[in-house]
Amino acid sequence: MWTHPQPQPQQNPATPAVRDPQARPDAGPQGPASAGDQGRAPSMEQILGGAVLEPNMSGPAASEMQKILTRLGFSTPVSGTHDGPSVAALRAFQKAYGVAQNGRLGPTTLQTLRRAQSCSVTLAQLMACADLPAAEAATELPGLNAGMYFASIDTVQRKAMFIAQLGHESMGFTKFEEMASGADYEGRSDLGNTQRGDGKRYKGRGAIQLTGRANYRSATSDLSAQLGGTDLEKNPERADDPDVRYLTAAWFWNERDLNEYADQGQLSTVTRRINGGTNGSADRKQRYNKALRVLQAPG
Repeated sequence: MWTHPQPQPQQNPATPAVRDPQARPDAGPQGPASAGDQGRAPSMEQILGGAVLEPNMSGPAASEMQKILTRLGFSTPVSGTHDGPSVAALRAFQKAYGVAQNGRLGPTTLQTLRRAQSCSVTLAQLMACADLPAAEAATELPGLNAGMYFASIDTVQRKAMFIAQLGHESMGFTKFEEMASGADYEGRSDLGNTQRGDGKRYKGRGAIQLTGRANYRSATSDLSAQLGGTDLEKNPERADDPDVRYLTAAWFWNERDLNEYADQGQLSTVTRRINGGTNGSADRKQRYNKALRVLQAPG
């Protein structure tokens, strides 16, 4: 069962709140800003203590939040004011990372934001690792970073391995559905393909080519909180969509404990546990070495 990390409970985005749902009841003298203090943003330290960055507040905390959001792929001008574009970017982040979608920065969202930053790559790094044009990289970046968060991919070696393997499986982050029809998987009971048409219906999709009815069913069950009600077994084409394809990759990665082997640089072992053999070894190695060079570069 996929259990890490657990997302935070969702709340109605329209529900007004001045405190984070998991904040302490009393944050002390440096607690949340009052209704008459809407223009001045609390510091990041105050937010960790229970204060909340509300829409239209301005200050260094708003700038820092906007910089992290942009790094993660939720681009917003770094204006220092939590304005409309900033709120929209934060809501998008909250939805992707399983935090209450209220457009406010409280302690739970801030902690998630900072953890997500450690599990991320920048747009420029993804472009360099995968030789992707800016527009295509910008499309993939939010999902890729969210996938790395949910798979605890927080070191250079883990990131390089993840990007290399997914890069190979998706032909350089450009193809997220298997080119073959899937007919070869027909009748594969080891993949859970027990009904007529399952081979084509559950062919490889997503950044790591999720294959087989059993995997679509298990991923749906274990990712239920992240998928927001989407049933991949009933709607297998959804596994190809940008908001899903890296979640299934993270699920697959965790199911096979691939971080353990990534930490040791065991490219061939990771390849076998993904592919069942050593198909594409040369390309995977080239992508891995390139990603290592890019991610280890200063700045």
